[in-house]
Amino acid sequence: MKRSYWSESVTKRLEKKILKERGTLDAECPTCGTTFKMVNLQHKYCSHICRPSSNSKMGKWTILHRDNFRCIYCGRAPWNTENLIMHVDHIVPQCEGGDSRPHNLVTSCSECNSTKRNIQLKNKKEIIKIVEQRNIETEINPKITIKF
Repeated sequence: MKRSYWSESVTKRLEKKILKERGTLDAECPTCGTTFKMVNLQHKYCSHICRPSSNSKMGKWTILHRDNFRCIYCGRAPWNTENLIMHVDHIVPQCEGGDSRPHNLVTSCSECNSTKRNIQLKNKKEIIKIVEQRNIETEINPKITIKF
């Protein structure tokens, strides 16, 4: 394996030197691509919104909260239906190339989620419009990946 002369440690030393001299360093956020002022070498994201959550349940919580814990397909919610279990569902299934970003995730009750499986939705465009609007209203970064 060919080794690069310009090692990661050299890059880190240069970044440290620039930070010491200037006080900040221009960096690009890996999530949204925005250029921001890095104030230390641990500062990798432009904001807490772009920083991936280390707690996977927090990611699911974001989608459940955005949808007000209500099933997008049938409208039921845990407070008005006894023993209802809520899931986060992919609009476009992962097996068909769907990703785990907020634009492709919805809250679904266990019954609708198990009935739907990998069947393509007839009203998918309508659901996607609703999800896009909710992402805007709740200021969810559409480029962040939700961890499961």
